[in-house]
Amino acid sequence: MQGFADLYARHIACEEGELLPMAERLLGDAEIARIAGAMQRRRGLRPDAG
Repeated sequence: MQGFADLYARHIACEEGELLPMAERLLGDAEIARIAGAMQRRRGLRPDAG
């Protein structure tokens, strides 16, 4: 289980440190909102939930 937790922590660090800043530079607010809504729907959350 610790191996999974370590891999997941590295995954999150990559997303927050590299991918999200890149998305903010390359995509507009509307596109980011569309992607966020799609991710929330896949997880069974309301698209406007904060």
